[in-house]
Amino acid sequence: MVTRVELKSKNKNDIISIGSDPEFMIVNPKTMSIIDSHMIFPQERIRICNLPNDGRCYKNGDECKVDNLFCGKITSAPIGTDGEAGELRPNPCYSPLQHIEEIQHLLHVVKPVIGNNEIRGGTIWYNMKKDYKHYIGGHIHIGMPGLKSDDQRLLALYMSYYVGIPLHNIEVESELKYRGLPSDNYGYYGRFDTKSYGIEFRMPASWLISKEIATFSLCLAHTVANEFYINKSNISDNKYMLSHDNYQKLVVGNISEIISDIEQMNEYPIYKREIEPLIQLINNNQKWNPTINPLEYW
Repeated sequence: MVTRVELKSKNKNDIISIGSDPEFMIVNPKTMSIIDSHMIFPQERIRICNLPNDGRCYKNGDECKVDNLFCGKITSAPIGTDGEAGELRPNPCYSPLQHIEEIQHLLHVVKPVIGNNEIRGGTIWYNMKKDYKHYIGGHIHIGMPGLKSDDQRLLALYMSYYVGIPLHNIEVESELKYRGLPSDNYGYYGRFDTKSYGIEFRMPASWLISKEIATFSLCLAHTVANEFYINKSNISDNKYMLSHDNYQKLVVGNISEIISDIEQMNEYPIYKREIEPLIQLINNNQKWNPTINPLEYW
């Protein structure tokens, strides 16, 4: 049994919460063919009460007016699917390090379930049987109190500039060419979904590749979100509304100015040890390896 760690330290910020639903592909390591995650994780939703599971939901003897799919007594399973991809749905936390432990717990659950198969992170996986490219993401959920719709959009741009671009900078270029600004591209600059708690930041690729990569991705995300919360009244979108050409230059070029800004952020001293490996990869022009099996690196 895997025990999740409750972190009690200075790394806990009780204002900004962080969650995620990173995706992964299941592959046969001998043929490298994709295995549809529905074959392994068929149950998308789980019931958390003892009410009849007959397509209706009952409360105090009366039938609810809410469709069973959206019943408050049913919740998404912590490990599920999104198309062919598998998806982790770890508990959100105020500490990114605690959230990492939640992710590790779920990966330890996944490992025996998939048997001799492996998983992959990254961005793009090709299904040879269906002649189809499947894009997978490392979506990050930022919980922040008091956000209005304009604030949500600005937060997404701020996150894209200070989190999305550094993470894109260490992706292999063959994957990057499928990403950018147009709305029909997966993981494009500034992409987000509005949520009751804040935003779901949808620009990053799946950072499940290793625990180190996941750690610096989430610690950077929390650091940037906290900086936005502190300074949002002084932040405008002028700096962060990038043209397609400027975006392309940054994700494959010199982002020393962005790194310098990150190093001046309030939470950076707290997460410096966790974020520095990302900065070293960027400075050395090194890329992550999406072909490795993440289960060997957690």
